[in-house]
Amino acid sequence: MNCEPCTHNLKVKENISPAELLERAAYFTDVPVEKITGKTRSAPVADVRHMIAEILYSDGRYSLKGIGIILGKRDHTSIVHARRKVKNLLFSDREFKNKFETLRDYIFKYSKTIQ
Repeated sequence: MNCEPCTHNLKVKENISPAELLERAAYFTDVPVEKITGKTRSAPVADVRHMIAEILYSDGRYSLKGIGIILGKRDHTSIVHARRKVKNLLFSDREFKNKFETLRDYIFKYSKTIQ
């Protein structure tokens, strides 16, 4: 299955493609798509990647394997770890929760300015 983010034809809620979701997240967080889908493991990039994984799973209804492909051909166990980390941080870290909710709102509500 050769499935690159830019050609993926499945849709997230509100008809946002995974590629567009990645672009919106990259624009909002100032982390390039290439880093989000790349090998970078630095905390700021990994946090964005993990938040996107949770959004794709909960709002896009993607499989773990599908999310792994979208996020740079990662194994499904990496996505399980990402979702677990996000869920734990949403309950324990108010600042992270605020970042996550702001990112999700931006992706689905306030992104009309991206061209």
